[in-house]
Amino acid sequence: MHSRRLRSPDARLILTSVALAAGLLAPVCVSAATYLGSFKGHDYYATSANLTFDQAHAEATALGAALGRRAYMAAITTIEERDFLYCLGLPSSWIGVHRIAGPPLDVYRWAWDSGEPYIYDTDLWCSGEPNDYFGLGENAGLFPWGTMPCINDIQDTLAQAPGGIIEVEPNE
Repeated sequence: MHSRRLRSPDARLILTSVALAAGLLAPVCVSAATYLGSFKGHDYYATSANLTFDQAHAEATALGAALGRRAYMAAITTIEERDFLYCLGLPSSWIGVHRIAGPPLDVYRWAWDSGEPYIYDTDLWCSGEPNDYFGLGENAGLFPWGTMPCINDIQDTLAQAPGGIIEVEPNE
């Protein structure tokens, strides 16, 4: 697999400015964002490593600003998209699904960061997920879950995710 890294000094300057303007504690530079490939006109990138969900989300926003395109944490809405991302061989990574207000075990109280309609699909979630394991407040999604091509819910404040998957829309 060939990968491209953002290396432009201008991109780093823009990303640093966006991160500072967003009120992050430290500038987030996505010059390490790795291009993963394209699926149905959307480009996919891997964020830098060891991020919370909010930090990965900030990198997606900064990457979109640098590219001049709409970017967000990946919305896996079809089996084909799931299979494309799974075949990239990434470790468990943040994606753009999060729980919205309501009962924690209501599988329909989730949303995509992209704004796409959320439809609960047992073929996309791991068996028995989302489950808010032990009531820990699991409110964001990781994909893949270990070696399985499915989404697992987890607390968004954990920094245990190796990174995130960013989806970038095509130019209009």
